[in-house]
Amino acid sequence: MLNYYDLPFYVKIALTSLSFVTMCVAISLLPLLYKRRKVATMALISICAVVSGIITTFYATLAQALQWSFIIPKAVDDFCKFPVWATSLSLFICIVYITFIIVQEMRQSKKRLSTDAIKESLDKLPTGLCFYKDNGRVILINAVMDELSHKIFGEDLQNAMLFLENLKGKDLGNGYIRLSAGDTPTIKLPDGMVWSFAHTKLKDMHQLVAVDVTELSKINAELAMRNEKLVDMNARLRKYGESVDELTRTRERIETKANIHRELGQALLITRRYILDETGKVEPPVDIWKKNVAVLKSEAEYKGEHNPYELFMQAAQSAGVKVELKGSLPKDKEELHLFVTAGVECLVNGVRHANASTLFIEIMEGKKEISVHYTNDGDAPTGEITEGGGLSSLRYSTKRLGGTMLVNSYPKYELIITIPKRSER
Repeated sequence: MLNYYDLPFYVKIALTSLSFVTMCVAISLLPLLYKRRKVATMALISICAVVSGIITTFYATLAQALQWSFIIPKAVDDFCKFPVWATSLSLFICIVYITFIIVQEMRQSKKRLSTDAIKESLDKLPTGLCFYKDNGRVILINAVMDELSHKIFGEDLQNAMLFLENLKGKDLGNGYIRLSAGDTPTIKLPDGMVWSFAHTKLKDMHQLVAVDVTELSKINAELAMRNEKLVDMNARLRKYGESVDELTRTRERIETKANIHRELGQALLITRRYILDETGKVEPPVDIWKKNVAVLKSEAEYKGEHNPYELFMQAAQSAGVKVELKGSLPKDKEELHLFVTAGVECLVNGVRHANASTLFIEIMEGKKEISVHYTNDGDAPTGEITEGGGLSSLRYSTKRLGGTMLVNSYPKYELIITIPKRSER
């Protein structure tokens, strides 16, 4: 059978060169396969390198011996007498397998990020990033974090753990302001930029991230300024509300005076008629004048700053109604005025519609709200109570303070007002 001796010279050179190239390629693949921990593939490639190396060695030795008329070693002579197809087939198998591995690694390399690609990607991030070991030794750092280290401390970031401790407690240079310390220190740079640093413990290393929070810091400052304006505006609105209440009470007093003047005018007209009457059929307007004198007397005694509850008690006494109070009166002027106004309304309605002789008031105070119940001992309502001007005005005042008002008709008349305390409004 055809062996290496029978081959033409140029075929011998080609076969030997091919085996040598195959051996070199196989050897060059071994470090890459070892790095990627492909043990099985590395073993097969090693076999290919050995096979192609043996073929190259024996064929090259024979060629040298023939050229320089050396004695051909027996092992080389025996190997070169093997059928060429056997060595060629072995070499072909090695070439095919090596080619397959090369193509496979090229495809995988396109899907796999290299170390340089990862570093380049990290450097393009707008945030600072650093990975380090427990002792502070830096494993990976991007350009932003390194630049921040230079700006703040004027040196490279060599020990990340020390760098983080300095951010939390070390005195900074002129123009550098530590806005917050603790686990997430925030530093304001002289150029106005604000960076927040956050540390995270990973499985076998640490991560330090620096985030640009300049815009967020500006928004927080603007919100704080607006909150101050809102607090000031809220105080002015409260003062305005108190002024409105005073104006409302003044208007009510003016309306009362107008009513008194109207009643006096009517009494004068009736008196004039009585004086001018010659028939003697007109009765003297004594009761009308008694009523007006009583009203005028009360108006003349009004000094302007009496306690609302005292005035209410005086009105109840004048009407002959007993008031039984359970609980403590609120100290807040708005709450006291609302409760007294509601008491006056219940007093008038109880006397006018139910012939009541006693008005019961119960005040209950909770942590966040205060409520008052009004009932009387008069006749129960014969139907559903329709809210008139007094109750409607009272409901409006209750809603203005953020409260609720409930009017019950059955089984007896009951008015319940509940409002939040001033601190909860």
